[in-house]
Amino acid sequence: RICKVARHSEVLFLTFMVFLKVSQAGLFLVLMLIGFAMIVSSSLVYLFESDLCDQSGLGCAGPGAFSSIPASFWWSISTLTTVGYGDMVPQSAMGKVIGAMTAVVGLLVVSIAISLVSLNFKQTFLEEKAKLAIQNRHRRRNFRDGKDIDEKLQNFEERSQDLLNYIDSLSEKQEAKVQLQAMLGILKSHRD
Repeated sequence: RICKVARHSEVLFLTFMVFLKVSQAGLFLVLMLIGFAMIVSSSLVYLFESDLCDQSGLGCAGPGAFSSIPASFWWSISTLTTVGYGDMVPQSAMGKVIGAMTAVVGLLVVSIAISLVSLNFKQTFLEEKAKLAIQNRHRRRNFRDGKDIDEKLQNFEERSQDLLNYIDSLSEKQEAKVQLQAMLGILKSHRD
């Protein structure tokens, strides 16, 4: 419904187009940062919170919540996005440090996304406003040209009628009456 309303409101349409362009510019970068941070933090928390931690001799203990790296993705995403459900919590000291670093990286990614949007918004807004102004000028010019065409067509019809009347008057006065009448007939047939 917002898109339907945006068609009739220039300001809403302009804001919508600016938002689409700005979000596309920074969205890829933000998704890449979140993906990279998710993989790194999930791998590290799995290393320090899984059964492999005991086998490596690091001396950490924790429940089996972090059973694999893909299972740790859930914890990583909820921590990066600062939601933090609490269903998976690191128990070791190193796991808690990784959790804290993951939360800080999540805040940094969100702040980078906000700064990208705000930096590009003004420039994109001005560009879209200029494009819209150019389109409006073309629409007005085309509308005005349409009126000019109608006026010129009416002027042409009036002048062609004057010419036909003049040729008709000449055909009555001169000796080449037959030729002028033939030309007059041809012109009248083309005009109709």
